[in-house]
Amino acid sequence: MNNKKGRLISEASVKLVISVLVLVMLIGLLIAVYYILVAENELQKIKKQMDKLEEITKKVHQSGKLSTIDFFPPKGDWVLRSFNIGDKGFKGFPPGACVDNRAEGCLCVCNTKECEDKFDCRWFDFDLVVDETIKEIIVGTTGYAASAYVFEINGISLKDSIYQFKIAKEGEFVMIRNDL
Repeated sequence: MNNKKGRLISEASVKLVISVLVLVMLIGLLIAVYYILVAENELQKIKKQMDKLEEITKKVHQSGKLSTIDFFPPKGDWVLRSFNIGDKGFKGFPPGACVDNRAEGCLCVCNTKECEDKFDCRWFDFDLVVDETIKEIIVGTTGYAASAYVFEINGISLKDSIYQFKIAKEGEFVMIRNDL
């Protein structure tokens, strides 16, 4: 009789442990799927916003008329950056972006200032500038000497939930400014 009780308890324990493991794996799978969908939604949101920004920017270049656009970046610390053909000598356009031979300017929303990871870029056959700068001070030491380098890029740090950009043609350039 004791042997039978021990066996039943042992079988129940094994079933319980297996059930808990399966439940933990299912929860892990659900969390993974959720994060994949959230990341995909961020990139889709960026694409929609960049489609709108590209369309308005091209219209301003053609007509020369000032325009404004509401821009809703994804959550997080994203950056709106511009690159021009002259930048190619320094670092150039982001890897794999704006590769068309007609590209004079490149406009990107990136998850880092360097635009090396997640980004959505659009090429333009004219020069455009995001008319704000992001400054980063890099401090280093060599022996007893300290040095500082100020790194500036044309860009807007997108930390808020909404921006209003003014887009205007000035000479040969199209300028994008944060209006809020």
